[in-house]
Amino acid sequence: MRVWRALVWFGSRCRQRWRWWWHRRHIVQLQDSVQRALQAGAIDEAVGWLEEQQNRYDWPFQVEDLLFKRSRRPASLPLTLALLERLQAAPGIRPHQRVYAGIALAYAALKADDTRRLQELRPWLESVASLGENQEPRWRERGGRNRESRFKQRVSARSCLLQCALASTPPDRACVAAIGDATLRALKHLQPDDLEPDVLYRSASNLVRGVLALPPTSTRMAEAEVQLERLLAWVVQPRFRPYRLRAKEDHVQAIRGGLEVLRRGRDQGFASVQTLRLHLLLNSEAPAVRQGAEWWLQQSGGA
Repeated sequence: MRVWRALVWFGSRCRQRWRWWWHRRHIVQLQDSVQRALQAGAIDEAVGWLEEQQNRYDWPFQVEDLLFKRSRRPASLPLTLALLERLQAAPGIRPHQRVYAGIALAYAALKADDTRRLQELRPWLESVASLGENQEPRWRERGGRNRESRFKQRVSARSCLLQCALASTPPDRACVAAIGDATLRALKHLQPDDLEPDVLYRSASNLVRGVLALPPTSTRMAEAEVQLERLLAWVVQPRFRPYRLRAKEDHVQAIRGGLEVLRRGRDQGFASVQTLRLHLLLNSEAPAVRQGAEWWLQQSGGA
């Protein structure tokens, strides 16, 4: 059965690549149309061309460049906000792309200090982050692309929500604690073969970020240390090496940094690792996020 599924998948990929080659000129024309529309500030027109790329040719690459490569977005922050907001609502792009459009929109709104957009996004972001569940699902995601993983989408949403909670006035301590609890639950229930290695590896930094959102109590910190040790033991295995080499971020170093925070915090007090903890917690350059994180650390006894 596995061999048959692999042959079906391979055949599908070959047909898709042939389709891309056959229609390559029109795909290039559509991509050029998107660029011209963005340069003119015609956001609706640009998104329409992106939707046509996917609906007619199953070509996801330009929209994903806009979602995951900031250098490909408009230089104007208001135009970037408008583009991401339109992409999040666009029915003609893939569901996982709409999720990441919403996450990217939240980060851009933090950068712009756009409190209105952040307030509007908050219920959606909390829904994707799924903090209200008392039990994490048993993830069994094998096959598929890294960005299509629901596990990775949930972990990414939690990391984004953490930045938003820290940037609130005052920081939302209940939300921060809920993110820490949910991350610890996820790690406890996770087994190394539940996810594709690429998914698990690329989720590692956000898992560390979530664990470090826990209030520093001896019991929770000890549990978190055990879980990060498990995670580190998994991702240093040889089968993860190709993914470590391809990834832009050094997720192994992030896990080791998280373990250093937990171990030094336990032995010397968390004030001794405040700088490293802040570095690992923050995933946004917005001043409000850093200021809120510093306040949260002081109030939670972590500084």
